[in-house]
Amino acid sequence: MDPKVRVLLLENSVDDAELLGRELREVGFETEIRRVETESADREQLRLFSPRVVLAELAVPRYDGRLALRLLRDESPETPGSEKREGGNSVRHTSNRGCCR
Repeated sequence: MDPKVRVLLLENSVDDAELLGRELREVGFETEIRRVETESADREQLRLFSPRVVLAELAVPRYDGRLALRLLRDESPETPGSEKREGGNSVRHTSNRGCCR
């Protein structure tokens, strides 16, 4: 069993992605984070990376976080997803059973 938690992150800021990785390590999570910014990259990583969780920034210039969570629900319904608003530290968990309907 792989001890790292595979996180697929829809985020346009490399700095924010690195900050998230540091914060997760500080609270005891070993992670492998893959950052995407487009729908095609998201689809590819859902298929190839098989993330344990998806975190979606709602305001990414080239892709919408809500669309990413809909794609997650359709492509990988067992994987939980959460959305984050730009500029804020609030994250709202959305289980796939109810997200983005």
